[in-house]
Amino acid sequence: MPDVIPGPGPFALVAFLFAAGGLCGHGGVLLARLRLLGIESAKTWSMRAALAFAAVGSTAAVIISVSLINCAAGDCVRTVRVLSVRAPVADVPALDLTFHHDGLADVFISLVGFCAACVAVYSFGWLRDDPLRHSVAGSFNLFVASLLLTLLVNNVFWLLVALELITLCSADLVRYRGRIRQEPGRSRTAVQTYVLVSHVGLMFLLAGLLPVVVGGSTLDFDVLRKGGESPVPHLSFALVITGIAIRSGVVPFHFWVPVVHTHLPTNVHAMMSAVMLKVPVYLAIRLILEGVIGPVAWWWGTVVLLLAGITALVTVFYALLSKNLKVALAYHSVENIGIIFAGIGMALMFSDARFSGNPAIRGAAALALLASLYHVVNHAVFKTLLFLGASSIEKLTGTLETRRLGGLLRRSPWVGGTFLIGATAIAGLPPLNGFVSEWLTLQTLFSGQAIYRSGAAVALLAMVALVGALITLAIAFATTALAFIKIAGESLLGEPRDRSPGGGVTWSMRVALGALAGCCVLVGLQPWLLVPSLSKALPPSGLDPAVLDADPTALTIHIPGVLDDDSYRTVLPTWPLLVLAVVPAVITLGVAASRWSRRPVWVGGEPFEPQTMQYTGAAMSGLIWGPIARKSSEPATGPLPESFEISPGQRVAEVSNRAFNIMVMRTKAVSGWIGDRLQSGDVRAYLLYIFAAVVMVLIVLALS
Repeated sequence: MPDVIPGPGPFALVAFLFAAGGLCGHGGVLLARLRLLGIESAKTWSMRAALAFAAVGSTAAVIISVSLINCAAGDCVRTVRVLSVRAPVADVPALDLTFHHDGLADVFISLVGFCAACVAVYSFGWLRDDPLRHSVAGSFNLFVASLLLTLLVNNVFWLLVALELITLCSADLVRYRGRIRQEPGRSRTAVQTYVLVSHVGLMFLLAGLLPVVVGGSTLDFDVLRKGGESPVPHLSFALVITGIAIRSGVVPFHFWVPVVHTHLPTNVHAMMSAVMLKVPVYLAIRLILEGVIGPVAWWWGTVVLLLAGITALVTVFYALLSKNLKVALAYHSVENIGIIFAGIGMALMFSDARFSGNPAIRGAAALALLASLYHVVNHAVFKTLLFLGASSIEKLTGTLETRRLGGLLRRSPWVGGTFLIGATAIAGLPPLNGFVSEWLTLQTLFSGQAIYRSGAAVALLAMVALVGALITLAIAFATTALAFIKIAGESLLGEPRDRSPGGGVTWSMRVALGALAGCCVLVGLQPWLLVPSLSKALPPSGLDPAVLDADPTALTIHIPGVLDDDSYRTVLPTWPLLVLAVVPAVITLGVAASRWSRRPVWVGGEPFEPQTMQYTGAAMSGLIWGPIARKSSEPATGPLPESFEISPGQRVAEVSNRAFNIMVMRTKAVSGWIGDRLQSGDVRAYLLYIFAAVVMVLIVLALS
């Protein structure tokens, strides 16, 4: 257990900067009420101050975390006591607020800081004319502060507090569209859905950690990592993984992500999908893989791996169906969460104690976690780029309905070009960063043959899970490429289907888009740059990065005894091959472009109508969804849409939404029945309730 250092530490200063930004955003309108500034000027200045604090705080977080990851002393593990709190009751463990950061925490903190910095710079332009610009900027600061707090706290109590702060800050941002009078009813439903789902997930986490805390008589994670263990580890795993699955949107709990995220401000949506959904990933590594709830069992990884494969497969099909750009990107966020959890599932499977003496399987476990963390970073970068690109598209056109878009690559080459880079990255095409982590995930699946060679009793079941995950992920990867061909073709190419005038894209928005696109290209061309830093995140989980050997000229991760055949190795080109491939292509395209000429398309003598004379995305998605669509002209009903229209009269059911609607409506009916019986209006009945509650409390105290 590392020594506890007294004092606030550097990250407390970062949290203070974000808290000050939140105060500026929400408190800036007081200047108008004091008549020091006009209301619009007060909103503008409070927004600028809040975003400035966010930019400085996020930059500081990146600098501090990256310097700690690459410190000369190796893995810099520190525990800093920020606040000392003693419980008034002797039997209650101490509630000290301590910050613990190691290689794993520093990787996630640097990721939060980088994405927050990009969003803050971008928001200077995006929020400029927004009527709620001060409030959004303030809530954004508090939201980032709560994310950092969740990654740093070293106490079960403060972890639950930090997760609750994330819920509250996010819920305030989800109210955005209702507050600007856009679909207030749906916005209210989105807020209620998010709060309900978040608290249910928190309840499962609390229930899973409670046996660990009671058994260890402490709330401190440092102590629990060394000697804590749940008396019922399998039950704790089931409860904790359920809570994590709910909060991350894993199938069948994916229904809330597209419903809730579409009501966020589009610029902040990037942080929610790219970073907030990664917090459950961090908790899965901390609580399960590091052994807080008990020794890892191989079947835990099998469960996580199968859930991950199903999640990636199901959500990418719904993304292909979506007609709204934000909805499609939200579904793709959950799909990538499935890819990330596939790596964690394999790391859990390979970390079983029965494989501890097999270096090949232990190396595969390290590679699995490395692949998962690599995709955490890659997804955060290209998904932030895609959401900020979608935000720019909304500014330019006033809509995100793909059936009304088109011709954006010609209208705004910068926005269209950067969005196309993000689409290529998420599709997993080389030489961009998405290909790297997806290939590492597949390489880990291939390395699972080491379990079969080990002759373990569970080898056959483990191989079935690995092969099933390989098939589902392969289909998901291919469908993702198809989905973004549909999105890019419908939104960026062709002629504009709706020529409604829109706003412009400011320099700050262009800078953020360019920086993110550059990162996608850089990591794709030099993928080995991140391997040393990400390897620092493996030791906290008991995995040794020394078993991994990264080729400096191509991302080949070699494990002793596994993947000796070169056919399994990546074929990423080295620099000379890349130059030989790209230079002729650029010359050829340049020569061809000089001969291009623009002519109006002949349409048989009829006036050209872009709205009706161009293919839509339904021409592609219908190929997949057509066989299972049902004829129906009834609109979707219930709090959440129970079906999606793919063409006039053709709808596809959303089973999870339907189950949620049934649960909510029945809960409302039961609670209404109970409320009618209890709230009779008779004061004597209310006094009886109070008396019964007091008696119950006295009985509990007497028994304890």
